[in-house]
Amino acid sequence: MYNIVLTLHSVLAWLVLLFILFGMTKSMMAIIRKNPVLPADLKIARFATLFIHIQFLLGLTLLFVSPLADGAFSDMGASMKDGHLRQMIIEHPFTNIIAVILVTIAGVKIKKENARYKPFFYAYMIAFFLLLSRIPYENWLN
Repeated sequence: MYNIVLTLHSVLAWLVLLFILFGMTKSMMAIIRKNPVLPADLKIARFATLFIHIQFLLGLTLLFVSPLADGAFSDMGASMKDGHLRQMIIEHPFTNIIAVILVTIAGVKIKKENARYKPFFYAYMIAFFLLLSRIPYENWLN
């Protein structure tokens, strides 16, 4: 089960990053051109929100079934001194929770009747860079 969830978590990360990047690009172009919010933009926000929530649930599952986490939770003092363990157990989950919240807020804001693209763009941009900053590249690209 662990390997399946880990693989899904890694593959879905690409989709999350793609949808957020696509949403950022479309909103930046709409800001420049002063376009109104389109139904396609709502779909992008909906899919980004859906995928990031699934990604969050898979990550939460990994946090409790991972052999790495099991060892780290048994001795948190030693885990905090190990940079890799600290990133995987503390920094990665908490930073990504902030990104999930930002994407969710952006998805809600874009649906509002008088929605503007700027808050959507900024929330997606911050979430995108937060996600990129905490990806464990040594594990993800292997």
